[in-house]
Amino acid sequence: MSGWKKAGTRPEFKIVTGISAGALMAPFVFAGPEFEQRLGLFTTMGTMDLLGITGPISPLWSESLAEAVPLARLLKQYIDDELLAAIANAHNHGRRLYIGTTNIDAEELVVWNMGAIAASGHPEVPKIFRRVMRASAAIPGAFPPVYFDVEVEGKMYDELHIDGGVTREVFLYGFISELDAAAQELDGKRPANKHSVYVIINSKLAASPKQVTPDLVGLIPRAVLSLVKANTLGDLYRIHAVAQRDNVDFNYVFIPDDYVPKEKEPFDPKEMKRLFDLGFNMAVSGYEWHKIPPGLEKGRIGQ
Repeated sequence: MSGWKKAGTRPEFKIVTGISAGALMAPFVFAGPEFEQRLGLFTTMGTMDLLGITGPISPLWSESLAEAVPLARLLKQYIDDELLAAIANAHNHGRRLYIGTTNIDAEELVVWNMGAIAASGHPEVPKIFRRVMRASAAIPGAFPPVYFDVEVEGKMYDELHIDGGVTREVFLYGFISELDAAAQELDGKRPANKHSVYVIINSKLAASPKQVTPDLVGLIPRAVLSLVKANTLGDLYRIHAVAQRDNVDFNYVFIPDDYVPKEKEPFDPKEMKRLFDLGFNMAVSGYEWHKIPPGLEKGRIGQ
């Protein structure tokens, strides 16, 4: 995003969506380039800054390895009144910001209209806004889940929300807007200019062969990583198919297959700075967006 701004080709987005780490970045991207310098915070936080592990953990009875306090403190610092006012203003001018969480009780994606929350005038807007962001980034096992109180037929319940990446890695319209329905409200007239969709994936898409140790420490993380990668591809195919149907220009970017990570811990500031610089330089040099999901080139479906 920072390199795109520097290149002078960054568009103003009508809709911005985010899940997991993307949910932590989406509000800054949506609010405008003047807020994007805050994205640099992701290159300064280490594992202990985010996880805040203070004592022994029981794998059977604990909600997570980490506490909620460090991430909540960061969100309180960076999701301030100035940012929320900018998001509310953009929402009131017709733009939309959506963040996805997983309601693990119902096993379903929940899409939150963050602009509507920011513009609601509710006295607890900052608290609610930050809780949704924290829920979307609550990686199961690493961060604790977030509870939301709900009322159904006069009775109060709580919903357990975790990382949106459990149900979707990336999402766009179809969940949150329908172009055909919007066209009908405009007397069947579609806007003359063609829309574009940009999907930014903060991982590799190609297989990364690696010898795995035959134990829980080796098998479980590898299996989760493989599931995430498969889900990402599925979401990419879905968005591509809908974009083709609606004559929308489709673009996506991911971490290059030849990039070799060098992290020494789960959240390594040096590694995040390397990735930041990589993305920045790719954008500034005039990055060529990919147009067709992997495996669909020249009819090679599933290969």
